[in-house]
Amino acid sequence: MRHSIIKLYSILLLFIASFTTYAQNLPLTSTYNATSLGIGGVILSDEYLTPLRYGGTIYNLRTEQEKSLTCSFPSLLHLDASISYASTLNPAYTAKMDFVRGELQAEGLYIWALPYGIKLAAGPGLRLTLGGRLHSRNGNNPGTLDAKSDLTIGAILAYRLPFEQWPIAIRLHTSYGVLGLSNHLEYGASYYEQEFVRNGIIRAFHLTHPFNQNYLSTRFSLDIPLWEICTLHLGYQWSFDRSSLKHRIRSMQGHIGFIGFSIEQLSFWGRRAMHSDTHKTLLFDTFH
Repeated sequence: MRHSIIKLYSILLLFIASFTTYAQNLPLTSTYNATSLGIGGVILSDEYLTPLRYGGTIYNLRTEQEKSLTCSFPSLLHLDASISYASTLNPAYTAKMDFVRGELQAEGLYIWALPYGIKLAAGPGLRLTLGGRLHSRNGNNPGTLDAKSDLTIGAILAYRLPFEQWPIAIRLHTSYGVLGLSNHLEYGASYYEQEFVRNGIIRAFHLTHPFNQNYLSTRFSLDIPLWEICTLHLGYQWSFDRSSLKHRIRSMQGHIGFIGFSIEQLSFWGRRAMHSDTHKTLLFDTFH
């Protein structure tokens, strides 16, 4: 028993030493993180609650991250999480609709080097959303659930200005929904009856595709270094999400301006890696 423990311990030490040596020789990449607060305008519709379109103000808190997927070829993992709240009114200002949504999106993108230092990253992704709408004057059906998942295709165009004092990073990110699942009810259907009693939650979801649902989001951002203090993250986002299931339309179109901060975090293994000449900034310095 004692010899077995010593043997296992020796194998573990050998594995740690081998992994450390391997990690020291890897080209280092940084992880990009950005957090922002946004405010803008939004137009909502949900024909389960009302046939009218509602307009108002939307507030958004977002965090996003870019990090390397693998060292064998130029690729990145783009993660995006946000929560939004909107307060809207009907055209006559006589009724209110509140909107809340949490969103999580992950994309695996391959990086190409274009002329003039421009980088293009493109690939598939997965988007998950959960939220709902609450109507102030609909007594029979005061609220709706908005839950969906989408397979997406996304692309990022990135460029960094070649100035020593102001190396501003520019990003343009676009994401489009291809296939997915979304919950939806017919006219007069009850959420309680369909999703909890009669058919169950799973049967309330329907297949979505470009002929019955359209999702498109475009986000333009700038990362502006402010001397040696911080990096300002600001920009604009337009998003459009519309579905037509069971002859009922539900949509959201929003324009948001945002501001926040971004940072680059270096992952390293020991002191040698900290001083390594192979360190590179993900996305911008992937190609030499």
